Amino acid sequence: MLVRFSVENCLSFRDRVELSMIASEEVRDHPEHVIRAGGQEGVPVLKLGVLYGANASGKSNLVKAMILARDLILYPQGVRRRILRAPFKLDPDCRDAPTRFEFEIQIDNRYFAYGFSVSAERVEEEWLFEVGRGIEDRIFERTGGVFEWGNRLGSLDTQKIAFLEITARGTPSTHLFLTDYRERNVHDTVPEIADILAVLRWFEDGLTVALPDWIDRSLPFRVQSDELFKQEVSRFLRCFDTGIEAVDVEPLDHSSLELEMAFPGTGSLSGLLADQGTFDGPHEFTARDEQGVLRTWKLVSRHRGQPSTEPRAIFDMSEESDGTRRLMQLVPAMIAMMEGGGVFVIDELDRSLHADILHSYLANFLKYSAGRSSQLIVTTHDTTLLRQDFLRRDEVWFVEKGKDQASRLVALEEYKHVDQSEDLQRDYLIGRFGGVPVIRDFSWLGEKHGETA
Repeated sequence: MLVRFSVENCLSFRDRVELSMIASEEVRDHPEHVIRAGGQEGVPVLKLGVLYGANASGKSNLVKAMILARDLILYPQGVRRRILRAPFKLDPDCRDAPTRFEFEIQIDNRYFAYGFSVSAERVEEEWLFEVGRGIEDRIFERTGGVFEWGNRLGSLDTQKIAFLEITARGTPSTHLFLTDYRERNVHDTVPEIADILAVLRWFEDGLTVALPDWIDRSLPFRVQSDELFKQEVSRFLRCFDTGIEAVDVEPLDHSSLELEMAFPGTGSLSGLLADQGTFDGPHEFTARDEQGVLRTWKLVSRHRGQPSTEPRAIFDMSEESDGTRRLMQLVPAMIAMMEGGGVFVIDELDRSLHADILHSYLANFLKYSAGRSSQLIVTTHDTTLLRQDFLRRDEVWFVEKGKDQASRLVALEEYKHVDQSEDLQRDYLIGRFGGVPVIRDFSWLGEKHGETA
């Protein structure tokens, strides 16, 4: 789970802002929304975070900052390339100042703080600590090219320490050590510091960050290869009243010769995610079937007009509404969260969705994933959520821009005078919490046509 995320000098965030998912001790309602790893001594972490803000306030930039940080960890750039970052552009002092990220995360019953700061030329700092109540145990810390190690390395033999030192010194200045730890298979030689690998895998498998136009290109393949998954997706779509009775895939006809030229080699459908398959579009994929023949499948939906109508009509995804296609992408995330794994950060969750569907999505996530270590953080413009009694006060955040055009992040919980029974939607819309657009005078439109106020 994500405990905290902070960012500084990135996109519209000039000064450091922190999104904290730690539950407030003053909020007593909905205790099932809180996970305490390791029992009552564990940190109380919220399962849901909802972020509001005007257009261009910086909501999406917070999500993009997470993506930027994750990509720097998982996808290293070439040794001689400048580090891709996005410093705050409206302050000249920020142009050459480092961009800083830090994640505090929970893995099993333990907590880790991993962060780094980067300039365009190099990694300036990088650190990994195990943290918790009364714990701050350094695993490694890096300043430029100088590494310092924690006490846990004291039990290693000299050969392993030497190998670790050589690997650290050989880390390119534009690479994170966390990345090179995987690239150089350090874990195989020094398994005693497996915590580094656990943190890396959290970014690989435990964090999904999605912008509004995100498309899960593996969806058609999963429908093809996993019957239980296909049934679960179909059941969710029926519950949301989409008119879809079931999802499925259908083969497309292609020239075997053309496919063989485009995708040489042998393999099977089960090898799709290795080397033999490709995703040809948002709702298609090509792979070899069990006989080794290359085929292309497309995702389709099956509808039935009246209860007794047979056969069911088949629809291409292009024939479905934007809202239905949006749900197609969100349902797999819901399934994963019901199974208890992962952190999902979704920008503009309400995009193309009716308010009732949005409410149902969030309410059912909270209800049926209770007790599981899954987490959902979303941005939205749907203010009707503020009138829903399934939200805790400490689950709501506001993003706003100041006169300096820098984004700030403020928790609703910081407004201590606000009571949950008050009309939060009304108060937000009148600007009590900030994060709403300032609509300026449009009288100049009349002036163009000789009109006066």
